[in-house]
Parts: sequence; C-alpha cells; structure tokens
Amino acid sequence: AETDRRQVAARAILGEWLGGSGGGWQDSGGVWPGIKLIQAELSFVPVYDGIPLFGEIVSYLEQKGYKIFAIIPGFRDRKTGRMLQADGIFVRED
Repeated sequence: AETDRRQVAARAILGEWLGGSGGGWQDSGGVWPGIKLIQAELSFVPVYDGIPLFGEIVSYLEQKGYKIFAIIPGFRDRKTGRMLQADGIFVRED
C-alpha cells in the first residue's frame, strides 16, 4: 500500500556523497531520526575531488548512532587489484 511505501522510504535512504555537495552529505536537519538504514558510497582513496573518505563517513555515521552492517565491494584498480570504492550498509538499532 502507499502508506507502506512511504514508511519504507522514511526508514531507508541511499546516499551517494559526491564532491561539490557543499557538505550536503551531512544531515540538513531533522532527517536522521526516521532513517534506520543507510547505504553509502565509501571511497578508500580520493576518487573525486572533495568527497569525504571511508574513515570520515564511518566516524560521522557512528556519531549518529549507525553501525556498519556490511560492505559491498565496489570497483578496484585494474592493475593492482586495490579496492577503491565500496558501498557500506549502516544500521541504527534503536
């Protein structure tokens, strides 16, 4: 039902935090309390100018009460095999 879809939308968000957002990847006010799950693009090395790296995103989300639940491999450097990006699934258990 429409109510169920709206509730799911209020409880889950997909976040791709790219450079040039002016800090838009952070809460603009009042959004976090309704969100139980976040899927975030995590960069282990600077891939785009100005995006926060893995540690900064994990730290920020932990401060908001989220714990990392899973990491989904992203893309790697073809020559070295080093993982450059992945998606992180973060869950708040309250």
